[in-house]
Amino acid sequence: MDMATFGSTRLAIGALALAAACSGACASSGAVPHPFPMPGGAPAEAAHRAPVSAAPDPDAVPADIRARLKSLGYLASSGTPLSSAQAALPDPKDRIGAYEALKRALALERAGRTAEAIQLYREILAANPRMVDGWESLAKALAAAGRMPEAIVAFGKAIEVDPLRSEPHLALARIYGLERNASLARQHAELGIRGDPGQAYEILAELMMDAGRLDDAAANARRSLQADASRYMSRFLLGVIAQQRGRCDEAIGHFEGAIEGKRLEPHAVVRTLHSALADCLARAGREADAEREYKAELAAIVDSAEARVGLATLYKSQGRAADARAVMADLVARTPQPTADTYWTVVHTLTGLGDTDGAREWTARGREKFPRDARFR
Repeated sequence: MDMATFGSTRLAIGALALAAACSGACASSGAVPHPFPMPGGAPAEAAHRAPVSAAPDPDAVPADIRARLKSLGYLASSGTPLSSAQAALPDPKDRIGAYEALKRALALERAGRTAEAIQLYREILAANPRMVDGWESLAKALAAAGRMPEAIVAFGKAIEVDPLRSEPHLALARIYGLERNASLARQHAELGIRGDPGQAYEILAELMMDAGRLDDAAANARRSLQADASRYMSRFLLGVIAQQRGRCDEAIGHFEGAIEGKRLEPHAVVRTLHSALADCLARAGREADAEREYKAELAAIVDSAEARVGLATLYKSQGRAADARAVMADLVARTPQPTADTYWTVVHTLTGLGDTDGAREWTARGREKFPRDARFR
């Protein structure tokens, strides 16, 4: 079997890797998930902490971190948190009311009433502007509503209150990574190392991967795993690096470790995890195992082009041309809103596999659906 053909399976690293874990809602659409936990995850933890957080003593912030925060605009020249001048600490008797209000807002968000939750968060913060949990929860709700610029501002407010808190730094690192602002993403990831080195180094590994700096990506992925062995995305990245360097035997071990680690988060979806493993298994001659992994990818992401291209290639190499064509046709059928690129993926793949009749048929379908697209003429 000619394994060179499996090179057509592409790996989605970059921005998608920065947002690797997603809820079941992403599984059917392949949508890019939110870069930090949404309701039911981290926000729930906030309700168990004191709802009003005091800003740290400026003297407790190390000089190098203070300089970084100042360069990002979170500290005044004196090193005092910007928000410290905005409001005095709340009266202790008000803490219970703020705590109950925060719980109500979290409940609204979990119920899908995001707009109402955002309004309640804002009311809570108007009375308690130094409630860091409130700012974080507001930021996550805004991101869930697609209001990313406002989410960035809210995470920034959380940092103003508590510059050493890792969660908002790491959330901003993922947001800026998705927005292709690598410099700000890296700075916030580095500021998150103190509180959560496993996640921070993982983000740095993803950023390095996106920049094509594979050695630096591998080094940061290993640091991430040294700090937290449960970081399955770091294992995935090590697998991708090994695969890209032609070391599929090594990559298989990393991919299988990532799949095993992800079992602790059964609702998370990592695009190309199973198809990348399948690619290496096919190259190793383990065709039945490869087919199983391609199908596992499609069970999680039904419109995964990577998995369908890989599975069609496998079928074609086994003399199963009809199955290969059916797998690619199903890409259009299973994609909620197929675009011209979706149709072109089918045409391009079938052409590469030598299925002239199939490619001609799908070219005609593409021309009928997208008459102005020159690729189908």
